[in-house]
Amino acid sequence: MRFLGRYALIASLAGIVPQSPATQGSGPPEACGPMDAPYKVTIRITASDARRASLPEFRDTVKRTLCNDASWVGTGKMRIRFMSGGDLRIGLWTANETEERCMDLIGLSVDRKYSCADSSQREVVINGRAWNNGGPGWPEDAGLLRYRRMLINHETGHALQQRHRDCPAEGAKAPVMMQQSKGMNLNGLTCTPNPWPLGYERRTLTPPSFYRV
Repeated sequence: MRFLGRYALIASLAGIVPQSPATQGSGPPEACGPMDAPYKVTIRITASDARRASLPEFRDTVKRTLCNDASWVGTGKMRIRFMSGGDLRIGLWTANETEERCMDLIGLSVDRKYSCADSSQREVVINGRAWNNGGPGWPEDAGLLRYRRMLINHETGHALQQRHRDCPAEGAKAPVMMQQSKGMNLNGLTCTPNPWPLGYERRTLTPPSFYRV
């Protein structure tokens, strides 16, 4: 107990983001968020045949990220369930597959470097090259796991109708909806890497109406 108390103090001082009870334990959560939330989002996590070997780790990271209280579920506005027939698909693809799928979904090239999402078609496409290596503009010292969390939160944010955001001030934390994969500098301001939605991003969350109970 003394060790746990000391760890909690160190974590607080270091600014470590606490996990919700749903993310703790031996396995990833299968559901999270308030039972009486006004929106219910069911999610299926997939990988293309070429990325099938990465699916267990990908599935685990997606679940633990989206069920962390620091993510979108922490707004209390929605409940998430992970299931094979979920409405929102979050998939891991190769770089070439991502390019083709994003052209179909949003009509734009992602240069085989980036990922994409479309809220109306209820799909998130994660680029396997970025998943393995990080985005070209993401600082290496910020870590690959933090990049993956940012990528999941960013693209899922798009699926929940969030728009891109700018760096608000020099040295500030980047909004998760800032295109951090492309770099930390935007419009002459440099933000610091951040994998989680900021307070004002969470407050503006309004999922598509087809998720409303």
